[in-house]
Amino acid sequence: MAYLFSILPAWLILLMVIAFSFLVTYLAFKILRKIFTVEELEKFKEVTGIYVSMIGILYGVFLAFIVIAIWENYDHVKENIDREADALGNMYRDAKGLPSGTKYSIDSCVKQYITFVTQNEWAMMAHKKESKEAMEARSKLQDLIIKIKPKTLGEQVIYTQMIANLNELTVARRIRVNTSNAGLPEILWVILIGGGLLRSEEHTSELQSPC
Repeated sequence: MAYLFSILPAWLILLMVIAFSFLVTYLAFKILRKIFTVEELEKFKEVTGIYVSMIGILYGVFLAFIVIAIWENYDHVKENIDREADALGNMYRDAKGLPSGTKYSIDSCVKQYITFVTQNEWAMMAHKKESKEAMEARSKLQDLIIKIKPKTLGEQVIYTQMIANLNELTVARRIRVNTSNAGLPEILWVILIGGGLLRSEEHTSELQSPC
């Protein structure tokens, strides 16, 4: 399912699921009407309705939990991306207090990293991949910062802050990459789609019931 989301737009997948649900429901309805008569189905109408209603309630509760979990994960991912961007912005700003040669090297490396992430890696994450260029840019940035030799108290303060932001960037990047590899377990997709089919069948049966 995660692979489908990476190659197809969400609206198309939604239409496919809806169409599939109606098709399965229609076929099940026709098959049951061929096998059982209306009188036979009428005997189990009330009992079946109770069970189907219970399944509908449980499915609604389960769906609510899934929506909440996905929304919380979205907030977590957004917050982590903001942390990564803030760390890069802080390093770019702090580099202005360093000697010109080091300053321009760090500025250039930060810009390269941002370019590789936004233009290449962002799309690659949909396929659970990382940008080699972005990883190399981060490693180069790390080497540049570690090799700084502070000569004044001001440069020492800047160096300390840049090390802290570098660590923040590393952690935020790792979380972002790991989060892109996560997704709903297959069993949850089965429950979601299966529950949707049962709900569709319930509504179809109510609409086409002869009673």
